[in-house]
Parts: sequence; structure tokens; C-alpha cells
Amino acid sequence: MRSRTLLTIAGAAAVFTLYLAIMPHAASAQTQALSGNHPQTDTLTMSSRADASLPLNIHISFAPRNPAMLAKLLNDLQDPASPQYHQWLSPAAFNSKFGRTAEEISDVRQWLSTEGMNIVESSPRGLTSTATVAQAESTFATTMIATSDGSIYANANDPQIPARFAGVIGSIEGLSNTGHSLALNVRPPRANVSDTQPHRQLSTSRNPTNAIAQSRPQPRAYEASLIAELPEYDSGGLGLAFGPADLWTFYDENSLLNAGTNGGDGDCVAVVEDTDYLSSAVTLFDTNFALPAASVTRVQADGASPGINGDEIEALLDIEWAHAVAPGAAIDVYMGTSLVDGLQLAVTNNTCGAISVSYGFCGETSSFYSATLDPIFAQAAAQGQSVFISSGDDGAAGIVLNAAKTECIVATTPNVSEMSADPNVTAVGGTEFTPDFDGSNNDLGSVAESVWNDSQGPGVAVRAGFSRSQPGRYRTRQPTPSVTFPILPSGRVRILRVSTGATTIVVLLR
Repeated sequence: MRSRTLLTIAGAAAVFTLYLAIMPHAASAQTQALSGNHPQTDTLTMSSRADASLPLNIHISFAPRNPAMLAKLLNDLQDPASPQYHQWLSPAAFNSKFGRTAEEISDVRQWLSTEGMNIVESSPRGLTSTATVAQAESTFATTMIATSDGSIYANANDPQIPARFAGVIGSIEGLSNTGHSLALNVRPPRANVSDTQPHRQLSTSRNPTNAIAQSRPQPRAYEASLIAELPEYDSGGLGLAFGPADLWTFYDENSLLNAGTNGGDGDCVAVVEDTDYLSSAVTLFDTNFALPAASVTRVQADGASPGINGDEIEALLDIEWAHAVAPGAAIDVYMGTSLVDGLQLAVTNNTCGAISVSYGFCGETSSFYSATLDPIFAQAAAQGQSVFISSGDDGAAGIVLNAAKTECIVATTPNVSEMSADPNVTAVGGTEFTPDFDGSNNDLGSVAESVWNDSQGPGVAVRAGFSRSQPGRYRTRQPTPSVTFPILPSGRVRILRVSTGATTIVVLLR
């Protein structure tokens, strides 16, 4: 025990020494710390100095201008008694009222350029630059620490910015690679439990060349485990499937569809993904369930396809069931290596009235949620876009970063899903029920539903016939506002992906 204590003290002393090496710059009375802008680190696993020459892609998210005015507007837009009720802003109008001014952007650009950083792009919402670890340490008066092999790195203290940029700069991303995203269709591993099943996770770092390698399965690798998990699956047909027609019957959607309310009013649904997908899989889903051909458009958030990876099943689930619930609505798939980039572009384009995100984050800084994501959600709400977030399928525990800082795991204490708890989004949870089927395995109609015990809750984050004429936000007095999606008796969404040659079907099983 004594040697362990000495090791801890030595590690802490080493990091403190690194911190002091650049503290004189940070101590300037003309700088201010960005509170909550460094991840949780420990001196036992991250006791080394990050490689000074390591390249970083640094993104600065600007804080909205006129925040009090923005808060009032968001309330007025939902108040039927206000002249502003449902008077949605265009992206240009939002930037004009709440984006940073050209002078402010120029000042931040000049500061970073003077520090030796290379500016890649800038807008009223943020700025991206490239730099080395050494330049970042000097510019932001922060200590960059790393694991012994240098694969995981982070800033040990909150970055410092010139005091004149207080209220202008909201958060700084790219100083660490400890953040990860997780598709919420399958549960992550649990702490202290041996689990050999690959899990689909990506580093949320905006430094793709420095991203931590993940144990992500190949696009087809997960099928065997799903089929093994579902012994009742009839490989000769889909007789046990709870299909789109059953969903329509259960929730009495047929009356809406027959009346022409099917999402085909010119609006669309945006789904945010970190993977590409097989178009033939969507076609096969439509054919098997007698759906009209889906109108799906790929939107490359980072300029190129991220390729197909193990999260393809999440993308197919999102696309196919968005189409099933609202068969007349077009679907825009915003895909990229960064989920944040896809989300931001869906809001910037302002094309779709509904945006669905079925992923969660762990290992991020508090400012990532409050100063990077929240302004995006606020802009969406001001534009009349409704953002639906799957809030997780691990009950009150939620997901957290593991001790090795390499992936998201199930927490051992209550943790709210911070993204889905944002006041400008709708969290999607789950209910549980046992459907009634006739002799042909067709649903007979609604039955009693109950709260799903594991739900902070996963779900398909779309609504049929949703349009901007309806409120852009939903609030309740619950800790996390939410709507629900059905979970079948297995206790969770049962997802099966069946491959036939080069195509795939995703269905929900009873």
C-alpha cells in the first residue's frame, strides 16, 4: 500500500510540475479560464507529457450573442399569446441576431494566427484551426498530458483565453481524445465484467488521425451474435416480425395515413449518423413490408463518405423506421466522422423539420454539452426544427467513460443522458407491452403499455406527419422530458439484421 501511495504522489508531482512549466503565461490578469473545458483525468494513467509535435484540429464554438434575447425568443416562439409564436427564424436571421459579428470573428482569428495556428474555416458559430500540442499549450496556457504510450491525451486544466473574448468563445474542442460516441441500439459493456462482444464506438475527437482505435465490428460481423441471441427467429420468413403495418394498427396511424397525413407535406426527417449504409438494404426493407420507395438523400457532413462500419445497423434502423412511421417524408442522412458536424450541418441547412440522433456521448467535458451542443439545439428550436434524442437503454445508470478511457460503459451510479436532457430537445424513451396478433401474425390493435424499466430509453426518434406548424419543443416537469417508443416483451428493442447477398433488412421482433 505504501508503494502505491508513493506512486500516486510521484505521478501527481510530475503532472503538477508540467502544469507549473506554463503557469506564468496563464497567470496573466488579462486571461480568463473556460470553466468546465477539460475532461476528467488521473495521474496514474496519464502521467506523461503529450508529444509536443502531435498535430491537433482545434474547433472553437462561439457562444451565442445576446443570450438573454435568445432565451426570451425561444419562449415566445412557443407562447400562443406572443406575436412571435411560431415565427421561425431562417439560419441567416439567426446568425444576424445571435451569431458573432464579423469583427469578433476577425479578432479571434487574428489572436490564433498570432499564436502560430493555421485557420481552416470560420463562421458566426465557430472557428476551426490546426496546431501542434506545443502551440496549443502556449496559446491556451494549458498542460497537455498523455498515457505512457501517448495514444490518449488531454488538457489537464481549463484553457485560458484573453479576457476580451469572455462571452465570445464558448468552448474549445480538440485538446483531448477521451470523448467517445456510442450507437444506442446495443448495450455497451458493464464495468468490471468480462465481455468479448465487440461494441460500436467512435472517438468524438475532431482529430481523426489521432482517434483512439476502437473494437468496432465489420459491417457483417454482428449478425451471428444477433441470430444466436434470437433462437425463435424463423430464418425461412418474417412471420414473427412486428412490422410497419403492425405499428400503424397499434397506434391507430392507419386513419392518418388514409387521410393523407404521412409526412409528405414537403418537410423531411434528418437522421445523424457516423457511417454510410447499403441503399439496397433500404430497398429490400421497403419491398418486404410493401412500403413506397423511400426518398433518401446522403449529405456528407465532412465532404466525403465515412464508409460503412459497425454502426450501419443503427443507420438502417433510423432510416427504415423513419420511413415506416412517416412513409411520405423524405429522409436526409447527415453522415460524417464527427456526429457534431452532421448535427450542425442539419441545423445550418435548415431543410428538415425533424432531426433524429440515436447516439450517446461519454468522456466529454461539461462545456461540450453546454457550450458546443446547446447552441446548436437552440438554433434548431429558433428555426422550428424539432430534435429528438435517444436517451439510452441502461435505465438510470446511463453510459460513462471506462477507466482506460477507450470506450463507453454502463455506469454503476445514476447518470442522466446530458444530451437528451437539454431543454431544447425531446428525449425519446420506451414503453413495454405484449401485442395481440391474429392467426396471420398481424397486430390487432392497442393494448396497455407500461414504463420500460431499462428506459432512460432507446427509441426511434421520429414522429409521423411532423411539421414546423407544430411546436418545435416539448417540455414536461420530469427531470428529463421525453416521449416514448414501444419496447417489446424481451425488455428492449429487439433488432435483427438479416443479410441476403448484398442487402440487409432491419426489423423489430416480438
